[in-house]
Amino acid sequence: MARWRGFGALACACAAFADAAPLERPPVGRTLVESLFLGADPLGGGHREEEPHGGMTHLFARDLDMVFQFAPKPLNFYLELGSYEGGSAILTARHAAERGIRDLTVVAVDTFIGDLWVLWEVEPGERRRHMRADGSVTLLDRFKTNVLRSGVAGAILP
Repeated sequence: MARWRGFGALACACAAFADAAPLERPPVGRTLVESLFLGADPLGGGHREEEPHGGMTHLFARDLDMVFQFAPKPLNFYLELGSYEGGSAILTARHAAERGIRDLTVVAVDTFIGDLWVLWEVEPGERRRHMRADGSVTLLDRFKTNVLRSGVAGAILP
């Protein structure tokens, strides 16, 4: 199992992103924010920041190189299914930028409610780590925190 590295140094006190400047998005990202979210960027603030957690991914740079090589050009839209805490979306956006693909929008699709192994097949203490006091799941907040701290938030939409 591979782990994306990069959040270890980010274990710091939580800070609000509400005062952050609007994200600069590529054309496809701007169109999606306007069309799907009526102009309200879903990463534009208003979430409860969660302590970063891993950014686990099973995606490798060589996988992305293959996709980037064979995908129709220009490559400006990448759909990820099962985004969890954002590790693969972050890796994809960073790898694209390193390869000179500047206008890529990564759409990260997930229910953000976890699955059997995230909540129900773990010890209660571990389960509490993913839940709020009201019983709702914190994965979307954790995803947003990880993406906003990644440096490539403008390229990613949940």
